[in-house]
Amino acid sequence: MIADAYGLTPREREVVGLAAQGGSTRQTATALGISPFTAQDHLKAVFAKTGVRTRAELVAALYVQQYEPRRANVSQPSPYGWYPDDQIPA
Repeated sequence: MIADAYGLTPREREVVGLAAQGGSTRQTATALGISPFTAQDHLKAVFAKTGVRTRAELVAALYVQQYEPRRANVSQPSPYGWYPDDQIPA
């Protein structure tokens, strides 16, 4: 849902997922089979699209937008940690 709201590409979504797990740029690059420079470029694009400036701000925004509203409704995430779209509070 967040990825759709900000128009993130599939690769940017992968980078966000790894960043949210605490991965470094080098770890992200290795996991995705890209150079660290390319991984950083994807992360910069995500920052620009989401209006944040750091990884910490990105993770906080993900938490506030994706997890907190659903947690407040006592919803359960999928085994992968994401909430299904049908659990979005009205």
